[in-house]
Amino acid sequence: MHSLCCQFQIDRLVMITEAQVNEICLALAAQIPKVTFESGEDDGRYVNLFVDSVDAVAIWNSIETTLLSDRMIGPEVRTASIVTITGPNGWDDYFLLHHFDPTEPLDTIENSG
Repeated sequence: MHSLCCQFQIDRLVMITEAQVNEICLALAAQIPKVTFESGEDDGRYVNLFVDSVDAVAIWNSIETTLLSDRMIGPEVRTASIVTITGPNGWDDYFLLHHFDPTEPLDTIENSG
């Protein structure tokens, strides 16, 4: 089982509000199995969207398509989010799949089930 986390950093958003991010998370929870989300404060407001799946590539592709590549919200989401997914040893060796800072080196994942 893999756990993907998409963290929306609310203070980095310009047009989308935290309430709208929560609505997006609710809509995704209705479409994708095993979605949860939480809000909090840690040097700024955030919303963490969690997705559990046995297929890391499929869930990453789904999040990439529905959030990061969306024509309406994608550009802003990309500038305000970080996406990570657990590796073979859980969060101890997670993969960084997307970062709002384009200079951050990103990992790739292969479909290992």
